[in-house]
Amino acid sequence: MKCKNCGANLQDNATFCGECGAPVENQQNVQQNNYTPNQQNVQYANQNNYNPNQQNVNADGVSEQEINDGKVMAVLAYLGFLLIIPAIAANKNKFVRFHLGQGLILFIASVIGGFLSFIPYVGTVLNSAVSIVAFVFMILGIVNACQGKMKGLPLIGDIQIFK
Repeated sequence: MKCKNCGANLQDNATFCGECGAPVENQQNVQQNNYTPNQQNVQYANQNNYNPNQQNVNADGVSEQEINDGKVMAVLAYLGFLLIIPAIAANKNKFVRFHLGQGLILFIASVIGGFLSFIPYVGTVLNSAVSIVAFVFMILGIVNACQGKMKGLPLIGDIQIFK
């Protein structure tokens, strides 16, 4: 037998060419069994609608690559005025847009909580309560963003600003 890649003579039981290292197909098995290389893989791929160019996409329609690329920007979306950075830099990333919407709602709630402090007597207590809840939600949002989850925040998670 001769190597199909470099033409070197091969031993009968060789699996790789000793000269170039190319894998060797056993011509007798191919001819006797009508076997084409990767036939089983092609059948499996066809049965499972596998497309090698398709990226892994989660239930929300976001690819793993998009999640990994957007994690830092998604975290910034929960840090008050810093949400301007992901709004400008990564607004086409679905993962970032989701967390940007959550962060923006949280920021608006914090601003409203700040205005509550102007109410005499009870305003300071209300502002403190809103600030504590906003801080806890901010931590939850950052944890979700770091874990690559698109999970809405409690109470405000169903409100969507960006789609």
